[in-house]
Amino acid sequence: MRCPRCQQDNPSHAKFCLACGVLLRSTSESGLPGVPYAELQRALTEAKEQQTATSEILRVISTSPTDAQPVFDAIVRSAAHLCNGLNAAAFLYDGESIHNVALSDASPEAIQEIARHFPQRPNPEFAVGRVVLTGAIVHSADVFSDPSFGEGARRTLRLRGIRT
Repeated sequence: MRCPRCQQDNPSHAKFCLACGVLLRSTSESGLPGVPYAELQRALTEAKEQQTATSEILRVISTSPTDAQPVFDAIVRSAAHLCNGLNAAAFLYDGESIHNVALSDASPEAIQEIARHFPQRPNPEFAVGRVVLTGAIVHSADVFSDPSFGEGARRTLRLRGIRT
């Protein structure tokens, strides 16, 4: 059987390409032929991590029915882990002001700096303010060379160890 990816000839009984590891046969009628095994394994690992994070958050919700803070804390921990990030933050917009409700892995200085700026009305100098104002994802490759970020936002991000 010829590999659709690298064109290697493989024995007819082979399930994976001997040269590049691409799946040669569909695992089901609706399966995708030609998907590398490593890619399938990565997707499965990611799905399992997401299910584990969801399970943990649901567990926290069930043990804290009247206190949302542990839930917000679990969400930011899970977000940082699932995104392979150094840290995460959660904000709540009440229709007037943006409130920081949770931080993961924040230094005391970063916590104080964020407390100085939040709650605040949506402000385009902060990414979260821009998200509220535009309803769009905000991404900056380098916040320290991006003139749309204000000095308060840069100071907060610097203390959090965030550059992008």
